Amino acid sequence: MKSLKKWVFLLVAVLSMQLIFTPALAVGEKSEKGNDVSISNGSAEKMTIVTDMYTATVPSDAVIICEGETTQVSEPLMTTTFSNDSAVVEFDYDATLAEMYAHVLENNADLSETQAKEIAEELTKRIQAANELATNDNSSNRMANGDTTIVDLGCISEGKLVDLPSARYVPDSRTSIISEGWSVNPHVDKSTLWSQYVIEWNGLDLYKSPDSGSISFNDEITATVNVGFEGTAGLTKSDALKFGLKVTASGSVTSKISKGFTLNVSAWTKHMLRPYIYYYVDQYQGTYRYYCYNAYEQRYFYVYETRTAENRYNIEKGVRSWVRVNSDHNSSAASPIPPTGWEW
Repeated sequence: MKSLKKWVFLLVAVLSMQLIFTPALAVGEKSEKGNDVSISNGSAEKMTIVTDMYTATVPSDAVIICEGETTQVSEPLMTTTFSNDSAVVEFDYDATLAEMYAHVLENNADLSETQAKEIAEELTKRIQAANELATNDNSSNRMANGDTTIVDLGCISEGKLVDLPSARYVPDSRTSIISEGWSVNPHVDKSTLWSQYVIEWNGLDLYKSPDSGSISFNDEITATVNVGFEGTAGLTKSDALKFGLKVTASGSVTSKISKGFTLNVSAWTKHMLRPYIYYYVDQYQGTYRYYCYNAYEQRYFYVYETRTAENRYNIEKGVRSWVRVNSDHNSSAASPIPPTGWEW
């Protein structure tokens, strides 16, 4: 009889221990998401939950928010545009007149010096007007071909510069460049501040819990931005450096919640994290011009093109914390929801 009582006592004790150490399903349900989950008892009040993404020691009423998703977005925060006034190259009338006179006289042997001078003067006036179009980006009275603009300056006929039906500018062997250079030097045209961040927040929601908890990350959560100079639209690195513009070396910048980082969260508190990077995208722009001559038609052209480049560089990276405290200790209060977009 004593032996039977002893076995009954042991059986009751074992069942009682199983009931005590069975964890609340609410926490397990929030954390599984298809991962391998192991649950063990940490103390009479808290439990430890282990997944591929995290290890958490929390009370049974905790909500663990760490699903392993890392959806990255870039969001523009502020854009500044700049005037090109200081970059405009002053038109040198006298030097252009001398250049045109020498060219007209050299390429038109049948003209007198007086005729050559008159044509050169008219050409210079038209070049000056075309130059104003280039520096002001005025779209009237010009033919555009993509980012290249051609202004017909007229052709020589019977000893004068006259307007004839416009011919299509073709930069072939019959067309030569008299001179070239910048009419608007490369400069910063626009600068935009961006934020690159992970949309998903990660952390612990103990907003309704009177107990504290912690979560350790078993994998990294990262945000990444590529930086560097892109001069595919005509404006080269050497152009940018020549005019004092920043040229950032190509590479990537990463901000992360590190593997092994532990976040300790107080009772009645919701504490969330996500990595971010602040970076600038500077748009560079300049206007390059050519004075051209077609020997077959004795026609002059002013040709200009917009040359651009882009430079990306980071200015700050880190992990943004979002914390809300249930100061009333109201267990029925609705848990606040962090923003999906970026707040700065």
